[in-house]
Amino acid sequence: MDKKRQNSRIEELGKDLLTTNFFTEGGSCAPKPKKSYSLLLGFLLVLILTLSAGIVSMWAASDATIPLSVEIPVSPPPAPTINFSSDKTDALPGDSAILTWSTSNAVSCAASTTFDALDWTGAVGLNDKKTVTLPSTDGIYNYTLNCANTSGTSSKAVAINVKAALCGNGVCETSRNENGFTCPMDCEAVSPQPISEKLENIFQEIKEISIGGPSVSPSVIKLSAKPGEKVKSSFTYINNGNSSKTISLVLRPFIPSDGETGSPVFIDKDNKAITSPLKDWIKLDKEEYTIDSGKSAIIGFAINVPNNAEIKKYYVAVIASDKNDEEGNGSAISTEMGVLVVLDVQKPILAIKYPWYFYAAIIALILIVIAWLILFKKAREEHKERKLKKKRKHV
Repeated sequence: MDKKRQNSRIEELGKDLLTTNFFTEGGSCAPKPKKSYSLLLGFLLVLILTLSAGIVSMWAASDATIPLSVEIPVSPPPAPTINFSSDKTDALPGDSAILTWSTSNAVSCAASTTFDALDWTGAVGLNDKKTVTLPSTDGIYNYTLNCANTSGTSSKAVAINVKAALCGNGVCETSRNENGFTCPMDCEAVSPQPISEKLENIFQEIKEISIGGPSVSPSVIKLSAKPGEKVKSSFTYINNGNSSKTISLVLRPFIPSDGETGSPVFIDKDNKAITSPLKDWIKLDKEEYTIDSGKSAIIGFAINVPNNAEIKKYYVAVIASDKNDEEGNGSAISTEMGVLVVLDVQKPILAIKYPWYFYAAIIALILIVIAWLILFKKAREEHKERKLKKKRKHV
C-alpha cells in the first residue's frame, strides 16, 4: 500500500514538472514556479543527505581508518675508517711495541690476532694507543683492529717482523741492534759512518742497545775534564724481561777502530785485551744490582782524573751482565749490555808552574805600589797648600 502511494506521488510530481508553463502569452521567458518544483528540489536534497549519512555511519561502524604513511629515505652512514700504526716494524723477541690508532664513523672497536696475545684482545677505545709485548719466537705477527657501525665492519692490521739477530752470519744487522760492541765478528769490518763531532766519531750512532728484553739509556756517555778534577755521571738499566734480574758491572777498555771513527774494539791485533788508565779512575757506586721485571735502576759512577793525566781521550765500556735461570731448569742465559764512556781530558786554562810564594811576592809588590801612589798624592796636596799659604803671606 505504501509502495503504491509512493509511486502515485512520484507520477504526480512528474506531471507537474511536464505541465509547468515557462512562457507567458507574450513569448517572454518568465517562469512561473509552482509548488511541485520546490518539492522535487527538496526531495533530491534529502536523498543526497541520507546517502551521505549512511555512508558515514557504515564507515564508523566498521572502524575504518584512513591509512597515512610517509616514507623518508635515510642514507646509511659511511663505513668506518681506521688509521693504525706501530712504532716498530722489526723487533727482537720479547721486545715491546706501541700500537696507535684513530678512527672515524666508528661505533665500537675490537682487537684481535691470529696468535695468543693476552695484551691485544677484546674491546678497545675508538682513539687510543697501547703497549704490547711481542712474542718470544721469530716470525711475522699481525695485530688487527676491527671497527664497526650500522653500515658494516672495517679492519686494518699492522705486521711486526720478530727476529733475533744472528751473530756470526757475516752480516751486521744494525736494525736488530748488532754493532761492533754486541757482535764484533759481523760488524768489525763495516765501514763507519762519519759523525760531525769528534767525540761521536768513535762509534756508529747507537740510540739504544737491547738484547732479549733489557736495555740501557743512554748508550754513550761523553764527558770532559781537566787534570785533578772529579766528574760524575750515570745511566739507566731497564729490565724489560718477565723475571727479576741480578746484574754485575765490570769495566772493559776499548779503542775506536780506524783512528777517530768506527766501532769499539776490545782486543788488539795481538789478541790481547785493550788497556786504559780510565779503568782505574772510575769508581762505581755499586757493582751489583737486582732489578725486578719491568723496573729500572740508575747506575752511577765517578771519575777522578789525576793531576798528571795525559791530555787526550780515554775510552771504557761499563758492562752490565746478568746470569739468570730463565726457564727454572738450571739452564742459565747470560746477557751483556754496555754503555760506552768517552772521557776527553783537556788542557787546563791556567797551569801553575811557580811556587805559591812567587805569586805572594807579586801581590805584595802591587800593594806597595798602591800605597806609594796614595802617599805621593797626599804629599803633593800638602805641598800645594803650603805654597798657597806662603803666597798669601807675601800679599
